[in-house]
Order: sequence, then C-alpha cells, then structure tokens
Amino acid sequence: MKASILKMRMAVVAAFITLCAATAVAQTARKYVIERGETLESIATRYGVTTEEIIKLNPDAAQFVYVGMELTLPEKPVETAVGDTAVPEKTLSEPSATAYQYGESVNPVTDGGKLTPNDFAMVGASYFAPFEQADLGYYMVGYTILSSAGWGADFHIGANYGLVDSDFAGVAFLAGPAYGYAYKNFLFGASFDFLGTYLGQGSGEDLKFNWGFSLMPKAVVKFGKVQPWVGVNASWIKGADKLTVGFQVGIGFNV
Repeated sequence: MKASILKMRMAVVAAFITLCAATAVAQTARKYVIERGETLESIATRYGVTTEEIIKLNPDAAQFVYVGMELTLPEKPVETAVGDTAVPEKTLSEPSATAYQYGESVNPVTDGGKLTPNDFAMVGASYFAPFEQADLGYYMVGYTILSSAGWGADFHIGANYGLVDSDFAGVAFLAGPAYGYAYKNFLFGASFDFLGTYLGQGSGEDLKFNWGFSLMPKAVVKFGKVQPWVGVNASWIKGADKLTVGFQVGIGFNV
C-alpha cells in the first residue's frame, strides 16, 4: 500500500516537472524614453502592460515622470511548447491590430504624465523685503494662477505693521502677469507686478498712496500640495532715484 502511494506521488511530481519543462516562459525587458505629454497609463495601454508592472521596474516613476525619462518596460511572456514551433504573442514593439482596425493612435498623447505650470497654482503667505533692510519688509498673502502653457497672473496684499515705526506703517499690494516653466517638480518663473503702497509719512501725517513696478523672478519646489519658494525682486517706486533690490520667501499650497 505504501509502495503504491509512493509511486503515485512520484508520478504526480514527474508530471509537474514535465509540464514545467514543456512550457518555457521568457521574460525580457526593453527601454523606452517618455515623449512629451505621455503618461504611465498611456504607455501601459499602448504596450499591453499595467502601470504596476512599469513602476515595479522603475520605482522613481511612482512619484512623477517627465519628458526624456528612460523607463524599463516589461515584455509580455512568450510561451514555447516543447516539440512545437514557437508562436510568440504580440510583443511590445508591435502595435495593436485593433488600433489599426479602428483608427486608434498607437502613441496616445495626453496632457498628463508630467507636471505643468498649472500644477503649481497656489495660495500662500510670503515675506518681501529689501536686502539693505531685511527686517523692514512686508508680510503678505496672495495667490498665483498659471495655465498649462505657463502664462498666468499673481496677486499679493500685505502690511508692514509691527515691522516698522507705526508712523510709517501701512499696506501694499502687488498684481500683474506671470509666467512659469515647469521642470520635474520645480517651477522657474517671474511676474511683473504693479506695486501700490498706502503708507504713513511720519508723525501726524495722513497715509499717502504711491505706486511703482516690481519684477520678481522666483523658484518653486513642489512637495505634494506644499510649495515653498524663494526669489528676488527689483522694484521702482514713483519719485525714487534708483531701484530697490530685495528678496522674497514664501510657502504656498496647491489649489
């Protein structure tokens, strides 16, 4: 009886080994460079794989992808039966037959897949001050909006109460067109703003409105919804005989 059971088990093992030997599964991989506008989803759809399979071979792609990024893509397994002529399944380099049949693009392009300037639209708080008097600036709140093409606008309003003598304190605002260029999770941009101030003129004098212009280049880094940024500014105020050069620091939250 024991001998019979042993023979049966050996037969099962032998059959399993034979089955494994009868089917050889070849798993290969290929390189792919992301083109403008492509997403992991569009690439996965094009090549008949899943985004999870792509991320498994490219862990960095789980955070973001960008134009020019090189991915390692998995090939579909190709089964070869022992004793038969190998008939491979469609490989990654072959476009789908149904794509040709129904006129679908074999290289779908969307607007996703990488960060665009629009992904850096934000509201936040900031501090503006001249280099020569870094402690005599303005604390401000505002927002920046940008289109996917990079053009947009920003607006900030703030005050310097508590930072300067109360006789010279007041409010200020900035508003104007802006432009930004996104690279990976960074935004490099600038705005050219109309600058308005409504400040005290000294003891016993009323607040006075004045105006000017300010050029403000800055760099933003994106950490999810949080976007700290730093920059410089060159401002001219009506009646001034020279430009005032300063800095700006802030933190924004993606909207």
